[in-house]
Amino acid sequence: MTHAVQTSFNLSSTFSIFIPTFAADILHKDSKTGTFDLAELSIHNGIEHDGSFLRQDARLDPKQDKPYLPLVNELLASATGKDSAGNIVFTHADLSRVSGKRRAEAHANTNNPEFTLTRTALSGWVGRGADV
Repeated sequence: MTHAVQTSFNLSSTFSIFIPTFAADILHKDSKTGTFDLAELSIHNGIEHDGSFLRQDARLDPKQDKPYLPLVNELLASATGKDSAGNIVFTHADLSRVSGKRRAEAHANTNNPEFTLTRTALSGWVGRGADV
């Protein structure tokens, strides 16, 4: 699988080893002998989580493999930075603001009494806002 990931996505060999190992860990499978379907990666609190930038909470939409367009539009509208060419870009503050807003809304949403925001497998790798 490492070779397939490396050639398909033009990634370094080190990162290509990491990706299937990371996916297997999320799914509690053996990275050397186990198999999985890519759809399995949308397991709740694996990579996706409640309060996401781009998806509704799992209780509101159990199919977590597609973005929720109103949230996509809200995220895109929140960018306030400019690059050297004058293009609009996201700043750390933009992403932090949207993240806080989404998590507060998801947590307060009476339609989702099952709201969870546990540490996902991905959060340990990408970091938290306080680490940026």
